[in-house]
Amino acid sequence: MANLKDERTAGLEKVADLKTIQAMKEVKAGHSEPIDDLLEMIEEDKIWLEENKDAIDGYNGRLRKNGVFGDRKRRF
Repeated sequence: MANLKDERTAGLEKVADLKTIQAMKEVKAGHSEPIDDLLEMIEEDKIWLEENKDAIDGYNGRLRKNGVFGDRKRRF
């Protein structure tokens, strides 16, 4: 079973990478606001992950122990 925390982190990293690329293009065009927006988004994500760490770890622990809903019933 994949670690959901790793999947969430990977998803956030992809979004951050795309926003970084876009921000770099805008900075080259003479705009500085995108970098500030990107840094703010990254900081908000870090805060969210810190605030929700216990809940995420608890949920992942329940999934490791019990599996996901319907694991015992599905036939594939």
